[in-house]
Amino acid sequence: MLRIIKAFAFIALQFPSTVLAFDDAAIVKQCNDEWGDDFAMVRYCREQQRKAGQAYDNFKDQAKTNETASTILGHCESEWRKDYSMVVYCIEQQSSALQSLSAHADDVPSDIQEKIKSKCSVEWGIDFSMIAYCVQQQTKAWRSLQ
Repeated sequence: MLRIIKAFAFIALQFPSTVLAFDDAAIVKQCNDEWGDDFAMVRYCREQQRKAGQAYDNFKDQAKTNETASTILGHCESEWRKDYSMVVYCIEQQSSALQSLSAHADDVPSDIQEKIKSKCSVEWGIDFSMIAYCVQQQTKAWRSLQ
């Protein structure tokens, strides 16, 4: 999943789309508000946000047909709104964490792993980064009790 997201981001940066779904006015406002009369930083901020906005647009297209991508996008949008650099970073983190959750520890029985994942999922909902962290911590604690 992470490779797919990175591929979309790479393609988005190489071939800017002519129809943008991201909110350019929000980018301008955010960068102006953040950097004021530091015009070099305003320009840099806008460039970075627009690049991220293109990757966001591509991921948003993918999310239309992929439930997991849609879940991740919804979580990241609710957390970071129109800060596209942070939305894209969040997407990368969430996708990586989700991928890590499919790994199985050879030294932990399957039923214990499932209990841990279930507990962490209940606790953290759709925040895959926090679920993965919770699983890591619970697994470490279980091992220390053995």
